Amino acid sequence: MINNVMSSRPRNPLLANACFLGGYIDVWGRGTLKIINACKDAGMPEPESNVEKGSEKILELIKVSPEISAEELASSIGISSRAVEKQIVVFKKKGLLKRIGPARGGHWEVIVD
Repeated sequence: MINNVMSSRPRNPLLANACFLGGYIDVWGRGTLKIINACKDAGMPEPESNVEKGSEKILELIKVSPEISAEELASSIGISSRAVEKQIVVFKKKGLLKRIGPARGGHWEVIVD
């Protein structure tokens, strides 16, 4: 870590470090803010987060097919089944999703429309 401002952790440290050394980035953890500000400055809407889009898609797919598995959700949305499972945990904690019955043979119930 070259600079004490680097408090965030890049997903691909080797690529991030190469970009930093090449002068393409100045500090870690400011890319998203720069993109949002650039959009505002250009009079464009803020970009939507893929996490928000993915979570909305997960709930919509569960509403349509309550018996759907995490693997099927992941395949439909184009994310990992682990990411789906993490989002399901968040939905359960927020009281938005409830499992009825066992893992095999049960189904999901979306609490909020």
